[in-house]
Amino acid sequence: MTEIIVESVVIVLLLIANGVFAMAEIAVVSARKAKLRQFADGGDARARAAVELAESPNRFLATVQIGITLVGIIAGAFGGATIAEKLSAALKPVLGLEAYANAVGFGVVITAITYLSLVIGELVPKRLALGNPEGISKLVAKPMHLLAIVAGPIVSFLSFSTEILLRVFGIEPAKEATVSEEEVKQVPEFKIEPPNVRDYQTFAGFVVKHLGRVPVEGEWFEQHGFRVEVIDMDGHRVDKVLLMPLKAGSAEPQKSAANGANQ
Repeated sequence: MTEIIVESVVIVLLLIANGVFAMAEIAVVSARKAKLRQFADGGDARARAAVELAESPNRFLATVQIGITLVGIIAGAFGGATIAEKLSAALKPVLGLEAYANAVGFGVVITAITYLSLVIGELVPKRLALGNPEGISKLVAKPMHLLAIVAGPIVSFLSFSTEILLRVFGIEPAKEATVSEEEVKQVPEFKIEPPNVRDYQTFAGFVVKHLGRVPVEGEWFEQHGFRVEVIDMDGHRVDKVLLMPLKAGSAEPQKSAANGANQ
């Protein structure tokens, strides 16, 4: 019985490691690079490491996937080969279970591992990451950076293999999607009323048209009950825009884009 407890603890630790990888993945992908850069510019080394991960998503995601896959394989093999066997042996003396002890023991172990893997290894960590992506990104950045260096040769080989396979099928790397004016109009209560619809084709074009110039990261303005904030720039191109509904009945006065530039 003691051996089963020890081995169960090992599996739980492996699943927690899986959860850390899943949490790191969601946090870094969801984090706002503008905020991370602000922390990095203030001398935060962890934020600087997080920005580096966010700006190299292919390498980072490949590293995370290697970790998740290895942990999953080890946890599954360890549970099936050790705990299931011992549990089956413990069930054989039970009256009526002699012929089914192996199947019952294996089924119980697989069910328990699957449940814990979903809760501890996926759902809870991802919810935590979505709740505080920038903070968790800074927390996991340096360990993930070190792991990416250690797993560098494997990551490079996997990336190379992926590129070759995509070329065999004639698939080009996906280009970043843009949000059109019509898509923005589908947002409830958000109305765009330009003097000439043909003046712009994307939401980024609407932002530039509204401000009358190329914006900077962190700049924002209000439009029909929504806060429109530029959260990432790629040179002179608007890369990401955050659209947030304002609280109903808010007494906060409308602020100009210039006043909101440092928010």
